[in-house]
Amino acid sequence: MLFVMLYFINKLICYVSKKTSQIIAALLKLSFPIIAISLTLLVCSFLDKDVFATGHLIAIVKFVEYFTILIALIVFIGGLSKLLSVLIIKTHKLNDDIDTTLINLGLRLCSIALSMVVILEGLQRMGFSLATVLAGAGVTGLAIALGAQESLRNIFGSLMLLLDKPFVVGQRIIIKGHKGVVESIGLRSTKIRLLSGNITSIPNDEVARGDIENIGARPYIMNRFKIALTYDTSPEKITEAMDILNDIFAMDENDPEKGKRNEHVNVEGWTPKISLLELGAYSLNLGVIIFYHPASKRYFYPYMSVVNQEIVSRFHEAGIKFAFPSQTLYIDKDTE
Repeated sequence: MLFVMLYFINKLICYVSKKTSQIIAALLKLSFPIIAISLTLLVCSFLDKDVFATGHLIAIVKFVEYFTILIALIVFIGGLSKLLSVLIIKTHKLNDDIDTTLINLGLRLCSIALSMVVILEGLQRMGFSLATVLAGAGVTGLAIALGAQESLRNIFGSLMLLLDKPFVVGQRIIIKGHKGVVESIGLRSTKIRLLSGNITSIPNDEVARGDIENIGARPYIMNRFKIALTYDTSPEKITEAMDILNDIFAMDENDPEKGKRNEHVNVEGWTPKISLLELGAYSLNLGVIIFYHPASKRYFYPYMSVVNQEIVSRFHEAGIKFAFPSQTLYIDKDTE
């Protein structure tokens, strides 16, 4: 009868918890083991004092009492860990998934350690030999450790990722030939949404040992390109071409729209660089380097589209010709 009552109480608490906030839900779930312990003590006291149970019956009652209280205490410790996790995250307003995962993992490990102490003490009170329990736990732990080496490596790998923070959820990375956005960092694996739309899962042990290129952490997008001019371009036209490029990327107080557009490439210390880069095989190459802030391709591509259109238009107006791959063949006539 006791377990039936506890079953329906648990169902009721779970139903109510779904309609409340995280903190209230954690408090409600924390109340269940307290109710279970209270009802167990009440029923066992009734059987002992009012029913006058004796012999094997009272031994069974005491065993059920200790066993139920032991399970309830373990559930209470788990619920308390969950409540503390929610309170810490809400109080400090943590939005970083890695920080929240690290807090949850730390509290979970503490709750597991405390639960082990409670289990050992509870089993001893129930009449089990502490030496036998420890020996059995040691053998079981060794068997589990040997059988779960891969899982343990991944768990330690996830701890390294959580502590070192080479990337966070939402950043774009390249690892082991996979390029995409990090969707989640679990205890076993890290899930990456590839640019193709597919999701790949990489074991955390491999992620922790792999070379990670964090694209999402870059402060800017560097764009380096060449503009090829024909070899018959005069020195004056080369200078004019460089002046046009400097003007295209420059700030202009008289043109607010141009100033707003170019403020992303004129951050202090990261202004555009224009030069006559090299004398190529078939062209005079102007070198252009810009640093677009912030590193958002959503805005970088439209910006470069406008810039390229303006380069083509102004070079055409100035009569500056673009070069294309070509070869000139000279034939020396053999007089003999």
